Amino acid sequence: QTNKNDGKEVLIPDAKTNDFGVYGLSNFKVHAFTFQAGIRFDNRKIDSKLTGTIPALKKNYQGLTFSAGTVYTKENNKIRANISNGFRAPNTSELLSDGVHEGTNRYEIGNPNLKNESATQLDVSYDYQSEHFQFSVNPFYNYIKDYVYLTPTNQLIDNTPVYKYLQKDAFLYGGEMGIHYHPHPIDWLHFATTFATVFAEDTNKNPLPLIPQSKLNNSISADFKSDKKIFVQKIFLQDIYKFKQPKIGQFETESKAYNLVNLGMSVKIKAKSNPINIDLGVKNMFNTKYIDHLSRFKDLGIPNPGRNYYISLKMNFVNKINAKK
Repeated sequence: QTNKNDGKEVLIPDAKTNDFGVYGLSNFKVHAFTFQAGIRFDNRKIDSKLTGTIPALKKNYQGLTFSAGTVYTKENNKIRANISNGFRAPNTSELLSDGVHEGTNRYEIGNPNLKNESATQLDVSYDYQSEHFQFSVNPFYNYIKDYVYLTPTNQLIDNTPVYKYLQKDAFLYGGEMGIHYHPHPIDWLHFATTFATVFAEDTNKNPLPLIPQSKLNNSISADFKSDKKIFVQKIFLQDIYKFKQPKIGQFETESKAYNLVNLGMSVKIKAKSNPINIDLGVKNMFNTKYIDHLSRFKDLGIPNPGRNYYISLKMNFVNKINAKK
């Protein structure tokens, strides 16, 4: 990967990044258990040039990682367990940024002394699936040595909030849960609920910055089939609830809970060769005013989008080639 600056403003310097990786996998099955093990070696080389006030840098990162897991399957039940060791080398932005990131409205400052991230994760999951009901739960626990993260500093440069890349040992843990039900005999009706949460803290139990709010997603949808040329294929009503985020890093501010309601439908137009799908609906139907915790404009107090309508058209082109024998 090559980064070349041709403009007046510079965020990251002219640099070349070369990545190389090699891995191996092994699978085998014993009765109702399926086992998988893997090993991987990665190498990243970064070579940057002096660009403006950003100094040149040459770095070489290496890491050896592994993973091992098993899946137990019996009738409608599936249990998974996995342990893995991960490696991630810092990228050019994390190492060498020194300028305004126009896409995030942040003045980002890199850290050329960053080391490799090394993570050890344990995750398990349980899935149950029958003809009309599905349930899943997936907790995880992750210890990351030398975790790289971006954090606010409570400083301004040219009236732009300053964020710096830092590094410390951290714990990330949380999970996901989901339920899907479509009652018999009205199989076209679907009820679905998902919940996801993650917590992140350093070894002194201080919260880390820029961690998303816990999320509860409920939806009701109806799927239809028809022989008609034009018909409604799907109608859905979705409710998204984001919980309050009180666990914040230094110089962050708490984020309030909010609730969004979305409504939409899909229309299918059957054609001889190129079927057409039209999606239309409204997002944030009740025009809720909110600012998401990860919003890039939170520091400016700019809310996320209010009520907005959308329509999209998708056409599948099917090409038929008649080859003569």
